[in-house]
Amino acid sequence: MGSDGFDPEGFDALAALEHASFWFRSRNRLIVWTVRHYFPDAQRLLEIGCGTGFVLEGLRRAFPNLSLVGAELHAGGLRHAAKRVPGVELMQFDARNIPFGGEFDVVGAFDVLEHIDADEEVLAEMHTAVRPAGGIVLTVP
Repeated sequence: MGSDGFDPEGFDALAALEHASFWFRSRNRLIVWTVRHYFPDAQRLLEIGCGTGFVLEGLRRAFPNLSLVGAELHAGGLRHAAKRVPGVELMQFDARNIPFGGEFDVVGAFDVLEHIDADEEVLAEMHTAVRPAGGIVLTVP
């Protein structure tokens, strides 16, 4: 178990079940709908806590011309994401210190914030990473 309460070994099990899970498939449909409806002209999207890349895979399928960047704290998730979405830019960093300023049309965090004690700090960092007139998309179970 990691110091943040997340078991990095869990990525193997997660990657094995996401495609068959109604939760993950349904959530992807909602995320795609939200981006299409509210950000139809988006050119660049950052996903915080991209895990195994399941959401990135769904976004790539729906928006093949959208530039995607995935960020994850745990290297185990990034290994799965690199296999799942080759060519997508993947980065390892802590969401409390996002190394971007005004560079994304959309910044998303999907079932991530509830795992972070410093959620307000992360939201402020996400806001900093968004371009003017861009937006933040969140899901929390």
